[in-house]
Amino acid sequence: MTGKTLDEIEIGSVYFSDEQLMTLESIIEFASVYDPQPMHLDQAAAADGPFGQLTASGWQTLSLTMKMMAERKPFGDTPLIGVGVDGIEFKRPVFADTRIRVRAEVTGKRPSLKPGRGFVTIKVETQNADTGEVVVRQNWTVMVPA
Repeated sequence: MTGKTLDEIEIGSVYFSDEQLMTLESIIEFASVYDPQPMHLDQAAAADGPFGQLTASGWQTLSLTMKMMAERKPFGDTPLIGVGVDGIEFKRPVFADTRIRVRAEVTGKRPSLKPGRGFVTIKVETQNADTGEVVVRQNWTVMVPA
């Protein structure tokens, strides 16, 4: 597989990742290290919380989004070198035993002022794989070779 350059990446291209299962164990493990709040750690406490049950941390969902995109390799061997993330929206909670996937759409591209590189913007939506509902939405800017 070869990497894509700025000229080879097409606006409007859409990529889907493989799916990832959010298990109760992974939710609690992640939260215990990175987001230790009751709605992510304790089922009884979460039942009295805003979502009525234990939910995954949004930061876990974002971390898995990055993992799934890196594994998908939308630009071939060209890595996803992030230079910015805008407009993160946590749209819906993610519960245990939910399968998620990523839908990514190239929305723009432009050359850099520095030779040999450019920037691509991508609308990244993490979805419930069963319903298609968006759980997290964000816009990435990544650097690619020109």
